[in-house]
Amino acid sequence: MISNVRNQVPFRKKVGQVTEDFVTVKGKKCYVKHGVLQLGHKGINDISDIKGLEHLTKLQELDLCSNRIKEIKGLEALTNLTRLDLSGNQIEEIKGLENLTNLEVLDLHGNRIVSNEQHLLEKQAQEIVKYCQEKARTAK
Repeated sequence: MISNVRNQVPFRKKVGQVTEDFVTVKGKKCYVKHGVLQLGHKGINDISDIKGLEHLTKLQELDLCSNRIKEIKGLEALTNLTRLDLSGNQIEEIKGLENLTNLEVLDLHGNRIVSNEQHLLEKQAQEIVKYCQEKARTAK
């Protein structure tokens, strides 16, 4: 019985023949469904408040919209992420995305990033996605 406990992966639950990955936010489990984790409107102040996120290395899409996140950090292990929604938060600076080499879509609108116009922010997001894609190509 004790050996079974040691073999369990935290933040992974086996239901019948299916294994479900999850994170914990404010004591509640939030499950990954079809490679997508929906954490919008959860009152998250800091990405580090999402317990188990670092174990979701195969995660493809992460929705963190409409929270109170101020800084992009704690996403380094999510290298398979293709879509990241951080819209409607309190982010002031674009950083912490360097390891997201598969990122294709990045939504940062509605944050506190200093720019004169919204189109400049959208251009910055597009440039970050291009940078991540180029970094992935040169790493191969």
